[in-house]
Amino acid sequence: MDTVIGETVLGADEIQAGLSEVAQQLNADFEEAVVITVVPGGILVTADLVRQLTFDVSMDWISCPHTPGEYNNASPIVYHQNVPIDGRHVIVIDDAIESGGTMKRLVAHLATFNPASISVATLFVKPGRVDTPVRQYFAREMDSDDMLVGFGLPWQDRLRNLPFVAKLAVPDLTIRSPHGVEEYPRLVQIWRSAVDATHDFLADEHRDEIEAVLASNYFPQVQLHVAERQGKAVGFAGVGGGNLEMLFVDAAERGHGIGTGLLDFVVAEHGVRTVDVNEQNGQAADFYRRRGFVVVSRDELDDEGRPYPILHLALPGA
Repeated sequence: MDTVIGETVLGADEIQAGLSEVAQQLNADFEEAVVITVVPGGILVTADLVRQLTFDVSMDWISCPHTPGEYNNASPIVYHQNVPIDGRHVIVIDDAIESGGTMKRLVAHLATFNPASISVATLFVKPGRVDTPVRQYFAREMDSDDMLVGFGLPWQDRLRNLPFVAKLAVPDLTIRSPHGVEEYPRLVQIWRSAVDATHDFLADEHRDEIEAVLASNYFPQVQLHVAERQGKAVGFAGVGGGNLEMLFVDAAERGHGIGTGLLDFVVAEHGVRTVDVNEQNGQAADFYRRRGFVVVSRDELDDEGRPYPILHLALPGA
């Protein structure tokens, strides 16, 4: 089990100190509330947090199974409203907000029961999370979207019980050239997985148009590099003329440092200084901004004249 547990990010003492901070914030703002735990991930945070609350608390639970880091979770929401929330203040407790996609769905679902307010309380949040338009209470904002385990956060349904939070130590990542055109179908699969997870703004017909010609028209125009982990292709990047033309990671492998590994490789090996990103793909734009890229210009349409604005980003001095 220990082979996947990497560097400790939050020790047991730091976790308790952080939850005390969150409890102090909540105690200052509430006189009563219904605490709804997101299970199973929020169980440990709830247990340690509610015992520090000084106001009247009712307790319930909600669930929506998902893969950690998943942005477009479509799993059914399980919520029985064992405690009525109509006209009452609700505090949703989870271990963390990672992508934020699931929490956003849970908040929207609970809003249909007409509570007086909805707030979210977690130990920490990640920088790449989507916006959830409610008050959020948390102890720490992480510096990256790296996959984390422990204190409610799982890896393959294990490690939730760790008393600390640690980085996931994944096997070494290999970046190589593609195994010829015979590997293109797998790269198209990766592209589709990534697009389905992040490009909800893309019309189905436009997605299908691009997918149909990806291998024949797009791949031959760039120098491809494939990220491989445990003998399986999990991401790829395409470079042309010093510009990063494409970078996609299998949705199931997000948060493992694969995107960062590919970006670092093409910057170091090809001198990549620029990249173009769909403006509606805020997750990607934030990914590059956190790695030093800045927006230098914008086009209203994409290269094919479709209504998807493009941000042109560059490293300083490019």
